Amino acid sequence: MLRSLTRRTRLVTAAAVLAVAAVAGCSGSSSTGVPNNTGGTPLHGGTASLYNIGGGPNYIFPLASAQYFLNTNLSNFQMLMYRPLYWYGNGNDTTIDYTRSIGKPPVYSNGNKTVTISLNHYVWSDGTPVSARDVLFWHNLMKAEKANWADYSPGDYPDNVASAKIVNPTTIQFNLTKAYDTNWFTYNELSQITPLPQQAWDKKSANGSIGDWDETTAGAKAVYNYLAGEAKKLSTYASNPLWQTVDGPWRLTEYTPSNGNLTMVPNPKYVGHKPYLAKFTQKNYTTTDAEFNALLGGNGPDIGFISPVQLRSQKALDRLGYVQGKQYSFSISYQYMNFNNPTVGPMFKQLYIRQVLQLLQNQEGISEHYYSNTEVPGCGPIPSVPQNSFADETDSKCLYGYDPQRAISLLKAHGWNVVPNGVSTCQNPGTAANQCGANIPKGAQLKFTLIYENVGIAYPKAIAQEKSDAAAAGVDIVLKTVSVNDLYADTVACKPSESSCDWQLSAAGGWIYAPDYYPTGEALFQTGAGNNLGSYSDPKADQLIEASTLPGDSKKTLDAYQDYLSEQLPVIWQETGYSLIETKSNLKGTTPYNIFGNLTPEDWYYTGHLPSGG
Repeated sequence: MLRSLTRRTRLVTAAAVLAVAAVAGCSGSSSTGVPNNTGGTPLHGGTASLYNIGGGPNYIFPLASAQYFLNTNLSNFQMLMYRPLYWYGNGNDTTIDYTRSIGKPPVYSNGNKTVTISLNHYVWSDGTPVSARDVLFWHNLMKAEKANWADYSPGDYPDNVASAKIVNPTTIQFNLTKAYDTNWFTYNELSQITPLPQQAWDKKSANGSIGDWDETTAGAKAVYNYLAGEAKKLSTYASNPLWQTVDGPWRLTEYTPSNGNLTMVPNPKYVGHKPYLAKFTQKNYTTTDAEFNALLGGNGPDIGFISPVQLRSQKALDRLGYVQGKQYSFSISYQYMNFNNPTVGPMFKQLYIRQVLQLLQNQEGISEHYYSNTEVPGCGPIPSVPQNSFADETDSKCLYGYDPQRAISLLKAHGWNVVPNGVSTCQNPGTAANQCGANIPKGAQLKFTLIYENVGIAYPKAIAQEKSDAAAAGVDIVLKTVSVNDLYADTVACKPSESSCDWQLSAAGGWIYAPDYYPTGEALFQTGAGNNLGSYSDPKADQLIEASTLPGDSKKTLDAYQDYLSEQLPVIWQETGYSLIETKSNLKGTTPYNIFGNLTPEDWYYTGHLPSGG
């Protein structure tokens, strides 16, 4: 799973728009976008440009730590050069696209405790076939440096692989520690594997010899340290021979470290669908307005985006030859509560307090007034849009829709003196059903500090509205703006005695389901999980999460998990929505958008005429 940007900044990157991830499964689902824009006679050549907001990619090595585990690095960058074992999503369908996958369908045996994977014919750009040894190379590096893999959760991959064996040059077999749900293992564990060029990368230094160093833990660590070290040398990305050994449709030729701007050209050795384009570029802007002005300038990008507040300019964009499409980010947005904060943590541990905070979220009003109705309420741990087979009725219909009067009634029923537009206080401390709850003293105030990044056009207004709505029940939200770096640095799991535990509410919450495509919660809400930054802990939630990974009725266990988390509110659910893509009408093949947001510029082509300079 990818940690997304905050709920608003998440929606301002055109490349992220095309590369945000969705939830996976075994049945089809649908996403909303412009009609499939194929047709016409494809022209060979041309340079297609994609414009982004914010920093561009800054890490090229596919085995990425949390610091670099962003869709801008994975879906928009690495996967164009280094194909994952499996390619998830086929247009609007959530199934695996085996025509784009290195691996053939996995075969489970031995009571789901053995999985055998045969490979399709792929070739590295140096002419070497992609082999089972390349899969094992990834696996060995993962085992040695699992703490540096951002998607690692204790007990999951690679811990749940007891042994890995090369059956033949194109077949690898994993023997698992126990039986697992095959959907979960295919979509959340095998999805993490990216074959790496062992014949070019299995060395300890730039001048070192290629060997089987990864076959020992010490050797694998040395190889990882070398590769990770080279990946931090951004100025060498386009020149370092390491990164020119690729098996994907593209290779990097230009890269600017200061902003992440880049140019890619086709990899002539790629055995899949070869690109029509001569080049593919990404350019990054620092602000929404800068990108929008470039779009309106007449010489703007082939693919960009607009904010919902800029919809009034669509007619001007139409005249410039753009076609608008909608791209959903199949993700969840939320605010963290710090359950271990020594002052307000005891309040967050009370379900009724969490219900009050959720009942004061006017998600539909915020979408209407600030986002032109482009967002829908978030209700639980599985997104309800686009339509999919995983969000059940409970998760799709919010249990705690906006209702200030219900919030006030809950507080009064638990011993609080409610002061609308003031600060409510605990008047009846204790643990009885009509009292405030454990470790909440008399006079305790419903006053919480929310840290957030002041970015975008509408987001600051939406945050101010949230504060105003909470005041109706005497809940005082103190707003504190911080930089995006500080937002993520300050939002950490902690113990009450630690100085880092002083944060209370954080708008840093957000999650994109990739490369764990099956929407279970082991990385998010399980006790001690790496991205459980609010330190939520519930034994029943832990049990339900584990059950969703084991053999049984997949729908039943997933429904039980999402229903419980929708009710228990481990976080404050926030609205999610879609972004507005603007694409030049003569650039075809960009839709339908991949349901998992994987970027495929090799499918894009021009019709009619090539752009100037193409």
